[in-house]
Formats: sequence, structure tokens, C-alpha cells
Amino acid sequence: MKNITETIELDADGRPKDPWSFAKAVERSQEYNKMQQSHTILFNKGRYFETSIYNKNVLNEVSELIKSPIQFNNMIADSWRKLEDFVIAMNCFGIYVNIDIDWI
Repeated sequence: MKNITETIELDADGRPKDPWSFAKAVERSQEYNKMQQSHTILFNKGRYFETSIYNKNVLNEVSELIKSPIQFNNMIADSWRKLEDFVIAMNCFGIYVNIDIDWI
């Protein structure tokens, strides 16, 4: 089975042609009723996501799982290509991820 990231249509710059639909598809792929907590991230202009995680264990594990460095002590910011992996990693900790999309 292909994941959402591998099946979306890309624009000429290699980004999701419809970033909003991509982000919402990733968000809908989660099973909300199986999660104990929720967390909100910012998906900026369909290019990258960013978030701060204050639980050091979750931060370290998610960073390692998706191979994304920790920035500014508690932040993970990475390409749109890692958005789905981030959500899956957070779900492993029982955390549902809400995706806010910023177009400014």
C-alpha cells in the first residue's frame, strides 16, 4: 500500500499541487478515537511544517524516528515530505495531530 506522500500530484517546484488537500488527507488518516492526547502543528504554505514538543521523551523519539534534527531546544521543523512520517510517529505515542495550514 502506498502512503499519501507518494501518491499526491506535485507542482513544477516538486511540492504538493494542492497542499490543503494533502494536509487534510494526512490528518484524516489518523484514528482519533485511539488517541489519548492531541497536538497541533503548523503546515506553512505547503512547503514545511513546524512545531514545538515539550515532552523531551516524545521529542527525542519522534526526531529519531523521522530523522529530523531538534531545533531551538524543543522544535521540529522539516519539509512537507516528512509531514506524514511525523504524524505517524506522534500517533505511535497516542497523540493525534491537528494540522493548521498557514498561507501568509
